[in-house]
Amino acid sequence: MITEPFVKSLKMHDRYLLLRRFHELSPEDRFVLETWTKNYWLLGQTHQLKEQFFEIYSHSTREQAEAAYFAWMESVPKEWLCTKSDPCTKSQGSARNVD
Repeated sequence: MITEPFVKSLKMHDRYLLLRRFHELSPEDRFVLETWTKNYWLLGQTHQLKEQFFEIYSHSTREQAEAAYFAWMESVPKEWLCTKSDPCTKSQGSARNVD
């Protein structure tokens, strides 16, 4: 789990690296980010999932994007997911039924 001391240990610029898309980073920034993600497994997994999620938007059709979304959801560790009664899951189910 990412703790408060861990968050405080991130430098301001390093926090920025986590928010940026990987392909937009300079080689030096990629090195710094990879150092963080190799030393903190959870941080690395979370960042990888973020990058995979943004790839959903690169699909040209809604059907492809939905298929990519559900494939992405399958890749998320089950313990990280919302339960069926959580608002985030309910909204996705409602959005899927809207044309």
